[in-house]
Amino acid sequence: MSSSLSPSARDPWLRAVTAGALLLGVVVTVLKLNQHAAFQTQAYDLGLFANVVWNTSRGRWFLNGLRGSCVLGDHFSPLLAALAPCFWFWEDARVLLVVQSAALAAALPAAYLLGRRSTGRAGGGILLAVWLGFLPFLHRVSAYDFHETSLGIPLILWMLVAREQGRDRVFWALAAALLLLREDYGLFLSGLGGAWLLSEGPGARRTAWALAIGGAVWTAIVLLGVMPLFRGGGQSLAFSYGNLGRTPPEVATGLLKPSVWRALARGWELRGGSLLEVLAWSGGMTLLVPRLAPAWLVPLALQLVSGREGQVRLQAHYSAAVIPFLAYAAARGLGVLSSRPWMVPRRGRLFSLLGGAAVTGGLVFMPRYYRQPPTERLRAVIALRRVPPDASVQASADLLPHLCLRRTILLAPDARRTEWVALDRAPFGFLPPPDLAATLDRFAERNAASRVYAEGGIELYHFPPPETPS
Repeated sequence: MSSSLSPSARDPWLRAVTAGALLLGVVVTVLKLNQHAAFQTQAYDLGLFANVVWNTSRGRWFLNGLRGSCVLGDHFSPLLAALAPCFWFWEDARVLLVVQSAALAAALPAAYLLGRRSTGRAGGGILLAVWLGFLPFLHRVSAYDFHETSLGIPLILWMLVAREQGRDRVFWALAAALLLLREDYGLFLSGLGGAWLLSEGPGARRTAWALAIGGAVWTAIVLLGVMPLFRGGGQSLAFSYGNLGRTPPEVATGLLKPSVWRALARGWELRGGSLLEVLAWSGGMTLLVPRLAPAWLVPLALQLVSGREGQVRLQAHYSAAVIPFLAYAAARGLGVLSSRPWMVPRRGRLFSLLGGAAVTGGLVFMPRYYRQPPTERLRAVIALRRVPPDASVQASADLLPHLCLRRTILLAPDARRTEWVALDRAPFGFLPPPDLAATLDRFAERNAASRVYAEGGIELYHFPPPETPS
């Protein structure tokens, strides 16, 4: 098995895919930096993660300045500490956008190796790499700020490559990294183990059982025993699964209630549409390997049972956990299809047809995800340059990522006092709550004397700290 998949430096197609991945990484990085320059990134999640990783780089481990609590109480992601050294060299939130683009690009060579192994031909590997590079789900993840789940895409694919190569130590090291990336990745590995129990031979049973049982146990321990230790966290579970409960036990028991399933069934058009979209973008290849279905159905099901429409629709980063397992099942399905006797002489034509469809679909949908600057935001740049780097600040959602590398940050409007307040009256792509305009009007009226800048919808207020008596 290992010899047929060994990534030899003499493989010209692997070199070509790697070069294409580098090009994709550069293009996506430029698009992301343009988004940020146009103030189209948000406090949630680029501002949040940049603040957490920057605080960690300064010795304030996993401090979430937006909430004043440890981020591990919301999501168990200690692997984020590995990104902290990046801020030693470039102290800017954009470093996470570059890291994410590089991580997504790194997934393409792994996809090539899996596709080549499944089909026995370089054409199959090239097809899978092209499919992944133009997959709309991948660019939904990329276009949405930064999120730690994006790092799971290359980790999972290279973990699968390591297993196909027989490199057990690398496989388990990457599996351990996934468990430290987020608490729910234990469930995803458990689904992969279940798929292997159904599809693999006796030689893979030990690994399959270890993943199936160990992954589920790990997630239970983290949710029930580790995350509650970090006070101030836990809001994220209620945010995503408030329709089921607010705590892990409530969510688990909620899935057993008939009333919950009746409520989920009422949204069958939405949930069924997401399932059909997943199958359509995989070209139906996943249906050819039904025993591998648990690998991609488990992460998909965790999105579909949510009460949040954006999560059910797999918008933003919510498809990140599905993508690598979908690619794995698609590679296996492609191998099954291309090995059929009637298809063997037509494999080249099949790969070309599917590759052309993937490129066409990607080119149609990709521009929708990467917003282009509608107007020049020079006024915002001028205003934010006035804020000292060590001052406490609260800001509108689109301004905060440009001010987030400091200990005290708040999402405006907030009743708590900060030295500086930066407001954007018309943030691009942001639908404010109905009462936000009135709230900002009252704030501006009360603090007119503290306003130091007001042009083009950008307002900046300065509240110096009270002088201490000598």
